[in-house]
Amino acid sequence: MWVKFVNKTMTEHSGQTDPAETLRRRLFEHNLQIHSHDSTLRVLCEQQRQTNQQLEQVTSLLQHTLLPKASTTPEGVVGPPVSQQLPPGRDITPPNPEKFSGEVVDKI
Repeated sequence: MWVKFVNKTMTEHSGQTDPAETLRRRLFEHNLQIHSHDSTLRVLCEQQRQTNQQLEQVTSLLQHTLLPKASTTPEGVVGPPVSQQLPPGRDITPPNPEKFSGEVVDKI
């Protein structure tokens, strides 16, 4: 035979992909997806925290504004529940009273 040495490394692509390279590529893609989801979840958590904080502020405001205070309510008299005080679906804006000048005016 005329060939004395054959190089054992292949220089042409065999058409088969390396399983390890395929696995590395898929892991990299999954890693990118996980980081993207993590970022989205962090943004959603911050938005949820802000919404909860606003809800607590609104709840506190409504409790102080709409619930009768013990000092101004006669003993034994209970006001209507908050759900009966507010008409559904309407914004309530209390009127600004005129500043008291100290004079008593009879309006008839």
